Amino acid sequence: MLKARSYLSPSFAVGLKNIINRENLYLLLWVLLMHYALGYQYKLIYVFSAYSGLLLLRYAAKIPYRFVVMVFTLAGALYAPVGINYGFPDINVIGSLMYTNTNEAHEFIGNIPAAAWLLSASVIVSGIATIVSSFTGHKNAPVTRSTYGFLVIFFVASALWSPLRQGRMLSSGLPEVRFVHDIYTSYWAVSDNNQYFARIMTTSNIWKPVSLPDQRKTYILVIGCQQRVKSDPLFIITNGSILIHRFTQD
Repeated sequence: MLKARSYLSPSFAVGLKNIINRENLYLLLWVLLMHYALGYQYKLIYVFSAYSGLLLLRYAAKIPYRFVVMVFTLAGALYAPVGINYGFPDINVIGSLMYTNTNEAHEFIGNIPAAAWLLSASVIVSGIATIVSSFTGHKNAPVTRSTYGFLVIFFVASALWSPLRQGRMLSSGLPEVRFVHDIYTSYWAVSDNNQYFARIMTTSNIWKPVSLPDQRKTYILVIGCQQRVKSDPLFIITNGSILIHRFTQD
């Protein structure tokens, strides 16, 4: 009988076999759910890139690995209702989170769909399973040098090659990297805008209204669409002079 010939080296085959276990399947499931919860465009290349990077981190140091999984589990579970509806944390999302009030927060929470709650719960459960399995998993499973090399090459090629080539490490499309980067840049963009408008509010205006003799003391300036203003009931019944000379794009 003819036997199928294997083109994989024995050491690589052993290492690949050791990668396929329950502990790593929990990790893969967690990464799949996390990328969906963070609100970025879903790409399998980034799923397997993050998966290989986390495998390398776990093989190198389990305590930092557990810390990273725990932090992103909390972030993903909390952000999932936002990510599933509004996408990644851009300046609009961060601004809304920074300046929302209690009533708006209650209204938002009340309108969260069941799918978002289910996603948050799934992120938490898979994250806990991933962390717990790192204590009870294959402690003595050998990882060969060729397996290490494959994981490093795949991770660098898929996630870091373009940023390293451009000299911008945080421009990676990897959702875990982008999530931190987008929150940081959006937060400071919102803060800079607030400082800019605060300076404008403290600047004295140069508009000096002139009250002419025998004229009214109070004028109301209405800014809006011309058709909407004309159809407003208050505009129709108002007793007073209506200034019809105004700029419009209608």
